[in-house]
Amino acid sequence: MNSSTEILEMYEGYYADGSVSEKRAIAARQSVGHIRKITEGQTFNSVVDIGAGEGAVLSELSNSAFAKQFAAVEISKSGLDAISNRRIKNLASVDQFDGYKIPHPGKAFDLALAIHVLEHVEHERMFLYEARRVSRKLYIEVPFGADAEPRQVDPRIRPLWAYQLLHPRLFRKPAEDMRF
Repeated sequence: MNSSTEILEMYEGYYADGSVSEKRAIAARQSVGHIRKITEGQTFNSVVDIGAGEGAVLSELSNSAFAKQFAAVEISKSGLDAISNRRIKNLASVDQFDGYKIPHPGKAFDLALAIHVLEHVEHERMFLYEARRVSRKLYIEVPFGADAEPRQVDPRIRPLWAYQLLHPRLFRKPAEDMRF
């Protein structure tokens, strides 16, 4: 399964002119704070950012020595170029993917990140299954709803981690289906 042509075209030049970089830098600092809170006391050798955009989160994590090695996967060429141009320390790979098939072997990473990506995915279960396939732990962050409060996903859904900003029921069924 590949992402639709419409989605691929929408993101193809999205990061090319740098117009979203300031907004993404601010959001990255917030996301890294959430990641650090949820992963407090744990260490990671390898982290992959799935849907890495232009690399703002990876850059923040690398600058703070969060892990020994980083990787990025992204659907847009402009995002891949922006990530490469950042020259992120300990960035081992920057790969293009189709939104569903991550070009890495199973359990290749200690931690996978999907930050503000899930709400853009057409086939959520397929995306989550693939993200889980390549990682030992998975962190998902989605945007706030109008009446949502930040909270962790139902603790029975381990090791699928989420800084749960949507209603927990939205993740329960897909996670159970995939035996998280």
